Amino acid sequence: MRKEPTKGRTKKQKGVAEKGCPFLRKRRAAVSELAEEALATPMDIEDLAAAGVKRKACPYYAAREAHKRADLIFAPYASLLHAETRESLGIRLSNAVVVFDEAHNLAEAVHGAYGASITGKQVDAVFRMVNAYVERFYSRLSPSNLRHLKTLKALCAAFGKALEDDGRDTSNDKTTPTVVKTLNDFLFDAGADAVNVFALTKYLKESKIAHKIAGYGERARANTSASLSDGASQKNASAREENASKWDWSDDDPDVDLGVAAVVRRDTNATRQHKAHQKTPRVGSVHALAAFVSALAAADADGRVLVEKKEKNALDLNLDSARSPGGRLKFVLLDAAARFRAVVDQARAVVLVGGTLSPIDELAAQLFPDCAPVRGGSADADTSGDPVAKTSAEPSPSEAENDRNALRAPTRPTFDRKPLFSLSLGHVVPRDALLPLAVGTGPSGLTLDFSFGKRDDEKMIDELGRIVCNACAVTPGGAVVFFPSFAYADKVYTRWTHTGLLQRIARLKAVFREPRNAADVETALRSFSDAVARFSVGSDVVSSSVSNATATAVYNKPSQTGALMLCVCGGKLSEGINFKDALGRLVVMVGLPYANPEEPELKARVAYLDEREGSFFSDEKKNKNERGAKTRGRRYYEALCMRSVNQSVGRAIRHVGDYAAILLCDRRYVTERSEVSTSFQTTNEGERAEVEKKNLRGVPAQLAGWIGERLVTPSGYGQTQASLARFFAGKRKNM
Repeated sequence: MRKEPTKGRTKKQKGVAEKGCPFLRKRRAAVSELAEEALATPMDIEDLAAAGVKRKACPYYAAREAHKRADLIFAPYASLLHAETRESLGIRLSNAVVVFDEAHNLAEAVHGAYGASITGKQVDAVFRMVNAYVERFYSRLSPSNLRHLKTLKALCAAFGKALEDDGRDTSNDKTTPTVVKTLNDFLFDAGADAVNVFALTKYLKESKIAHKIAGYGERARANTSASLSDGASQKNASAREENASKWDWSDDDPDVDLGVAAVVRRDTNATRQHKAHQKTPRVGSVHALAAFVSALAAADADGRVLVEKKEKNALDLNLDSARSPGGRLKFVLLDAAARFRAVVDQARAVVLVGGTLSPIDELAAQLFPDCAPVRGGSADADTSGDPVAKTSAEPSPSEAENDRNALRAPTRPTFDRKPLFSLSLGHVVPRDALLPLAVGTGPSGLTLDFSFGKRDDEKMIDELGRIVCNACAVTPGGAVVFFPSFAYADKVYTRWTHTGLLQRIARLKAVFREPRNAADVETALRSFSDAVARFSVGSDVVSSSVSNATATAVYNKPSQTGALMLCVCGGKLSEGINFKDALGRLVVMVGLPYANPEEPELKARVAYLDEREGSFFSDEKKNKNERGAKTRGRRYYEALCMRSVNQSVGRAIRHVGDYAAILLCDRRYVTERSEVSTSFQTTNEGERAEVEKKNLRGVPAQLAGWIGERLVTPSGYGQTQASLARFFAGKRKNM
């Protein structure tokens, strides 16, 4: 019987292994004491880490030990959503109340937790790493292990074949050709349809072979570096370097996904010889392949495989580059509910919390298709900021439609459907602390239409510049503009620079741009914050030495009243960043940030949702009028856009004493209300606002409730500017 490679360690290897982590090895008692302390005195992650250093005990394993007896556990999304991760951490959801904060991202988090991707370079690396591993430990591997490793190599070869260029002329293509396939079609076309992915997945999970191959690769590289630095004999050093060279594959392409492997920054000025000794083995590729194989074990209808061929470069004459593996394979989960159902079934209750969950009916359809919606109350904030519960004996037409939308998703046969409650509460700020304005026309009377086919019109861009300039003239402190994309933000910035509009705006506020590089975002935000603080106290001293990556136009003008940040919906500054108080007195939303409908992943998911709804409505008993409504895929597509809008405009109002104005620049934001709204007569402002909120139509109806209930649609641009000026004048007067 052949033995596993982990059982035949030499004394030297045992000595290396026994070094271990000083916070865990022979410190189990200290870890247990730290776990007891965490249970006795609740602490955040920083406090736990500090206590671990003090006790010389591992805070990670202390937390894992403590959570089994804890009443309240905080954990990242991925730790709860992914079944295998949840199982490995020992998190049990039975009879638990699971609360998801910032739940607007929950559906996408489920997609991400169960998605997987692997690049052509990673596939090639795993193939060679498995070869090297088998060659090194062949005499110790059992026949079963050898068979599975041979299957793993065959899969790598099949994946490499799937990514090979098919000979088509793509020199005129502007994007990398991507093919969407079902799981069965992908395996058949790659010649891997005979592979039992279920058995292979089980083997990868139980044997932990990915960790063994990755660990051996890291150790082989480390031993070689140590031999060279210790001045070992030339013969031994050469042998070890030759062995480690099999693992010495590093990505020079920063855009390649390395899975869980750490990315090592390299000195760009280092010599090629120095780089040869600094390469890090791409051992994360093994984990990426294991995740991708596990994803292929899903049901054929649950996902799709995106095959992104290697991008051709007609000007690239480098033969090595032309022959190198490229492209990417990506598994896309289509139905979040199929995976999230395990959480719903196991937990006693699931609570989704967030200030920008709208549109809620679409979120419910994505995550709770099997639950039964139950009509509940609603709540709105009065002028004192205290929430007041309100109930409606009869649902409004728009609410009834929302309930129908939530029920349109197919449901599985069940005798005990869990109830689904929805509770909408008003914002903590008084009604007069927020002024959202739907701007349908500009100063020259031009109708604002920032749809994809019309937004590039220079007249439209110039009109937007005049709106921003006029708004900055009456707005104190900071202002933030959100564009649909970086490309459009660049185009607008270039046009404003050419026409002089940017210079006019810069006389009023220092102008900053959101950088594309995430590493520069913090610097940009700090510079923006400093500029707002300086101008807010009346100082006109502005540093002009700010990096071009963070600030683009800063002028030393006494007339400046703050700063302007040009951002992008879906960027780093549109979520998780607080433009509170003076940092965000004005938010300008340009158009509607719809995603590219031809993006392969989005297109596949929309088609899947439409297909499921089509089979659901094939029942002849269904109302024909409902069949003519928006498709399930279209509602999902629009919900992605509106969720991005709600997230972006929600960056400004962050506490009860805050105030801000919002300009929604596009004719599609102009309110469409039912006849009930226009004919309703009352002197009670609160009652009028409630009726108008319930009878919004179109895009305004999908805004967060606390925005939609306050939405004002001026009769023209003059009224827009006047309302904005009065709003800020009133705030200055009350301060």
